[in-house]
Amino acid sequence: MSTLQVKKKIIPYSKLPKELKIDSLEAVHFEKLDENKNQYLFIISHYELGLLGIKLMTDDSIQGIAENYTLKIKPTAKVKIYEPDETLKNIFLIRAIIEITALNQCEITYSLPSFFKQLNL
Repeated sequence: MSTLQVKKKIIPYSKLPKELKIDSLEAVHFEKLDENKNQYLFIISHYELGLLGIKLMTDDSIQGIAENYTLKIKPTAKVKIYEPDETLKNIFLIRAIIEITALNQCEITYSLPSFFKQLNL
């Protein structure tokens, strides 16, 4: 199992663990944290790292079901990695928070579930 080192300082994309550089980090839950900043917390599931929180700011319209979203951290991103507070840890069972420090530095992809694609809706 891979380890995720917890750092409070800002680190560049190049220093991220390779497991976080994959094309599709699959969301299992999200919630809006700050209405004014368009800040969200996505809970992602990774087969090696487990459940992680990705805190980001975006201009994208995020709505619907979390499972329809995948995330990709952009190579220009800078992040902070730290332990979640006890409340977040207990509610979502996440190991760490990866906070993207700038607006729109995470590509958010919405896709219809395959069931709806088959119906040609």
